[in-house]
Amino acid sequence: MHGLTVDGKIFPFCENNMDFRAEGMGSISRKGVTYSSNQRGAEFAGATFQDEWLFVNIQANPDITFAITGPWSNGAL
Repeated sequence: MHGLTVDGKIFPFCENNMDFRAEGMGSISRKGVTYSSNQRGAEFAGATFQDEWLFVNIQANPDITFAITGPWSNGAL
């Protein structure tokens, strides 16, 4: 995911490192389902702000929503 500065420059903000393979961060199990694949190619979607929080989804298997805290008023994003 990229951000945009107030003077119009694009910068990297975060990246998807969800790798559930053994050589990555290892598998996880949720509600009886085990995830064990590399999801680093999955895309970010649905970014929205609510007060001091940025919510963003990754469309993967599993789909995941992240809540990222600010303060956003201190800089570009």
